[in-house]
Amino acid sequence: MLTLASSSQTRAEILRANGISFNQIKLNFKEEVERVGTPSKYVLDVVKSKQKEFFDIYPDMQNVLFADSIVSIEDKIFGKAKYEKDALDMLLAQSGNIVSVFSAMLFCSQKFEMISVNETKFEFLKFEENDLNFYLQSNEWQGKAGAMMIEGFNKKYIKSYSGYLSNARGLCVEILKAFL
Repeated sequence: MLTLASSSQTRAEILRANGISFNQIKLNFKEEVERVGTPSKYVLDVVKSKQKEFFDIYPDMQNVLFADSIVSIEDKIFGKAKYEKDALDMLLAQSGNIVSVFSAMLFCSQKFEMISVNETKFEFLKFEENDLNFYLQSNEWQGKAGAMMIEGFNKKYIKSYSGYLSNARGLCVEILKAFL
């Protein structure tokens, strides 16, 4: 059994849907990593920061999974929106654009450490104003990288994509399963 070191309900849902046994430890990670370098380097740095913070508290835990995701447009990194205005700005940047989701995961066991960074790329249609306003009012964007909800609001606007949809939701389960 693995331990999911994350407060993300979406990551927990992905594990459950794929029959992976786990328990979840929810920590409020600081995520205060300086936004330098490429999006893939940044998201990996965040995951490594979570790993260090977690093992400072639980030094003897094994089979621990860490993950984080960011949204990027032309190498500009979008984290989680704090306010509705931030969410609106992030979503307007995505509308009619090509957007990447980078998710990093790090799995630590007694036998090995697995690190993976994956990109899923989307081409979105223009978002309709009424849908956008409804989504913002729903507050479903809260806690989502780039205010993106690929299984919800953003789904109907996908023109094309490459990569894993699970990765865009925050955890590339296809790669994780290959290592478990």
